[in-house]
Amino acid sequence: MGLLGFLSNIFGDESVASEPDATLDDIDSIYNVISEIDQDGAFVVFMPNEPRDGEKDVLNIQFSIENGKVGLDWVLISPINVLEKNRFIQVCQSRSTQVQEREENGCGFLRVEGGDLVALCKEAITALYPGLQGKSLDLVVEGFEWPRNV
Repeated sequence: MGLLGFLSNIFGDESVASEPDATLDDIDSIYNVISEIDQDGAFVVFMPNEPRDGEKDVLNIQFSIENGKVGLDWVLISPINVLEKNRFIQVCQSRSTQVQEREENGCGFLRVEGGDLVALCKEAITALYPGLQGKSLDLVVEGFEWPRNV
C-alpha cells in the first residue's frame, strides 16, 4: 500500500493506532534519521495528539523520501490540511521556499525539497498550534524505526 493509501486509511477511521510519539525538539533527530535512509516510500507523519478548539481533526505534516530526496509534505487528506493549505503556502513563502503541488493516487499534496526542512516543519506546526512546545506529537513511521519517548 502506498503512502497516500495508508494515510487515507488513517484519516478515514476515527482512531489512530498507538504509534511512537515525539516532541517538536525531536524533529531534528527524526529528520537526521530519515535523511540517511535511501529508501523511497519511507516517511514519518507528525500529528498533534489533540485537535484545536472546536475541530475534530488534527493536521498532519510529514517528511518522506521520493526519488531519493527527502521532502516535507502537506498531504491534502485531513480536513484541517485542506482548510489550512494557503496558510502552509504562506509559511513557505515567508521562508522563500518553493512549494510544488503534486498528486499521487488521486490525492493532492504540497511538497518542499531543499532548504531548512526541519525549521519549516516546526514553523508550520506551531503556526497552527501555538503553545505546542514540550507537548507530544503522534507519529506514523514507515521504513525506519523511531524509539518511543519515555
